[in-house]
Amino acid sequence: NRMGIRVQDLFDESILRQKVEASLDQKNQILVKIYNRRAIDPGEVADGLLAHAERIRPYVVDVARVLNKGLDEGKVVLFEGAQAHHLDV
Repeated sequence: NRMGIRVQDLFDESILRQKVEASLDQKNQILVKIYNRRAIDPGEVADGLLAHAERIRPYVVDVARVLNKGLDEGKVVLFEGAQAHHLDV
């Protein structure tokens, strides 16, 4: 049961907060009931993530466009093989 937060979610505060809340709702039940630990505050997590959004924005691009442009220009493109391969392409 995977609840992923993607880089694009950092630029939509509403979606980010919904995803963090949904993810931590499930995880917090395990932390509190099984491990007798304090629940993690979803607002604090979302705030922490949002604090980095503008800093990384210049590095977030349309990967398909960048790859296609490079291929059209005859550049060599190296693909990673692990689980991240084509995850967001």
